[in-house]
Amino acid sequence: MHITKIELENIKSHAEAKFEFQRGTTAITGSNGAGKTTIIEAVAWTLFDLLDYKKDDFARRGTKSKGVARVTFESSLDEREYTIYRDTATGYYVYDPRLKMRIAEKKDEVQNFIRQHLGVEPGTDLEALFRRAIGVPQGTFTAIFLESATERKKAFDKLLKVEEYRQGAEKLRETARYIETRITTVREKIARAEGELSRFESLENELKETMANIVELEKVLANLAAEIKAKTKIVADFDAVENELGELRKNHDKTNFELESAKRDKDRIEADFEKAREAKEKLKTVEKEHLLHLSALEELTKLEHQRTERDKAQAKITALESKIINAKAEQKNLAEKAQKAHEAGRQIAKLEPQIEQQKVLEKQKETLRTQISDAKSVQKQIDDKQKEIDIKRREFSENKKKLDEAEQKSALAVNLQNLLSRDSEIIGELAKLRAGLERDEQFQREIKNGLCPILSQKCLNLKPGETLENFVSSKFTDSKAVIGTLEVEQKKVSAELNSAREGEKFLTALESYKEREKEIKDDGIRLRNDIESLQKQAENLPNLEKEFNRVEAELKRLDNPRERAEALKKEAETEGELRDKLRNIERASEELEREIYWQKKISSNSRKLKRCSKNTKPSATKLLMPTANF
Repeated sequence: MHITKIELENIKSHAEAKFEFQRGTTAITGSNGAGKTTIIEAVAWTLFDLLDYKKDDFARRGTKSKGVARVTFESSLDEREYTIYRDTATGYYVYDPRLKMRIAEKKDEVQNFIRQHLGVEPGTDLEALFRRAIGVPQGTFTAIFLESATERKKAFDKLLKVEEYRQGAEKLRETARYIETRITTVREKIARAEGELSRFESLENELKETMANIVELEKVLANLAAEIKAKTKIVADFDAVENELGELRKNHDKTNFELESAKRDKDRIEADFEKAREAKEKLKTVEKEHLLHLSALEELTKLEHQRTERDKAQAKITALESKIINAKAEQKNLAEKAQKAHEAGRQIAKLEPQIEQQKVLEKQKETLRTQISDAKSVQKQIDDKQKEIDIKRREFSENKKKLDEAEQKSALAVNLQNLLSRDSEIIGELAKLRAGLERDEQFQREIKNGLCPILSQKCLNLKPGETLENFVSSKFTDSKAVIGTLEVEQKKVSAELNSAREGEKFLTALESYKEREKEIKDDGIRLRNDIESLQKQAENLPNLEKEFNRVEAELKRLDNPRERAEALKKEAETEGELRDKLRNIERASEELEREIYWQKKISSNSRKLKRCSKNTKPSATKLLMPTANF
């Protein structure tokens, strides 16, 4: 991986900065406070998730914007450029400039992407990798080698993944057992396959018979298909005839329906003609009255129009009177609001002392909130460390069980060398005894009539009455008894030797368990010391909360005078506008009253027309009667 560019926005002393790097060694120089270390910290935070203080402290002071770091690198994996983006809020992702899209988001995805392009194993502790191997501060390159053996082991075991390799070696045994199991399974499958192959000839004969049956059935099927085709054609002809017959029936029904409809139309037209003839006769008798009726209707239409105009004028008067009532109500409402606005201006001055008191209390409240937040942050650190202690306790308990088991089983490895020596001795003795026994058996077969096979005469070493066969048989019995004793002892030694060898494996892990026990104890002591130190910082939390509640109660009692003053100020600012509206309403009321005066005059003239309408109505009614009868 080659870092090609680093971009910083609102990070520590950098408001906006960009640094580009070529291949080779790059030296970063500058005066104290220029931001040299910040560049390294940005790389550690963005790529390795390492930051020795809060994100808010990493952001540039005095700015409200979030801090942003972008690290662009060329990957050795695919020789492409990628940009890692991270900010002091929650933004964290990998951007591909070529694809112009984000290809990894969230912390886990980004960290896995970085591990892949760094070429390290999944699960590698990136923070420890940077702290111990990549970003070692100047002057501390050899510091880790000056630490105790425990600290060195703790540091380098994480980097070199010793524990993972140890676990891998242990799991290889499971792999070997798995392979053996698979071999057995494959052998069983082979045996089954061989059994199935033994039936190959009979199955082949069955296949031939089946193929012959298929050929016969195909011939039968072809004959049936030909018959079906012929029958299908006959059915199609019958369907065509049936469809034609259906069409003829439909046309017949339609013709009958049209004939019935024509008969009904003829009857109706004849009836209408008779009615029209009768109406013509009646029309001749009422023609004179009809002309008088039309004249009366024309007069009534004129009078009705004048009455409509009168009704409109009356409705307009009613609407104008309603508007005047509404205007007077609005005038009263505006007058009250104007008075309230005037009063609001005087009340603002009275609230000034309370506003000053509110500012002081709010400042105290903000300070107390910050102090309480810091104290609670300390309390959270205490809780986190307490959780770490609980985890360490569980780790200690698990490690203790493993340690006890390793001590118990490794004790068997103490006599490993003695058992190996004794096993070799027993094997040697058994080999000698078995060779001697074979030699004696060969010797016994060569004995004839109690004569020595070498001298062909009586053996002088025999006791009186003892035969050579009995002498050799007693030797056989003694040798076999010794061999049996040694074989029993060999089985016992072999079992103890297997246990000792198993214990030897635990002997190598025993030291690791002991070192782990010491590490856990040291971590526990360190965590307890940290908790005691943090508890001293957090002990003032109850007093701060009590003071915070008091200040909050005092603010509640004041009932937010600043907000009330703002509301009163807005209300006071409307006084001029309300006065203007009040004057406009007064002018509008005067205009409405003048309009009502003229509309009442129009209404007075309309009443005269109403009287004329009453005089005309009887004549019109009389003229309408003949038409009604018609």
